[in-house]
Amino acid sequence: GTCATEACDADRGTQCASGKCICQGGCTGADGKCHPEENKVVATNFVLANAKFEGYKMLFKRVTTFGQMSTTRLPSSFNMDQDKFDLYQLPGSDAGTKEFFLVSSKWSDYVLGFKATTGTALSPFA
Repeated sequence: GTCATEACDADRGTQCASGKCICQGGCTGADGKCHPEENKVVATNFVLANAKFEGYKMLFKRVTTFGQMSTTRLPSSFNMDQDKFDLYQLPGSDAGTKEFFLVSSKWSDYVLGFKATTGTALSPFA
């Protein structure tokens, strides 16, 4: 959360730094609270293959017009390993459910997110 206008939520265990509520040690868990442990590495350097269309896999583009993922049939060496991912499990749980981050192996500061495209992605299959 932010603390630009209000104090950080005491229940989360965060402290205000430069207008943001952050955890001093460890990281924020699935429940939104600070945990002493770090995110747990579940898998590294794997590809997300398409089960329906053989040979296609997801591709993480660092820069795109609308920030979308892509697919490719090229070998990893041709697309500079942009098709490799890491999976992390967050500490804690949200209502008993574990949560995860899907991260680019090439750019570890980039996390995959999902949101409505609101007309920016067109498909004849939609």
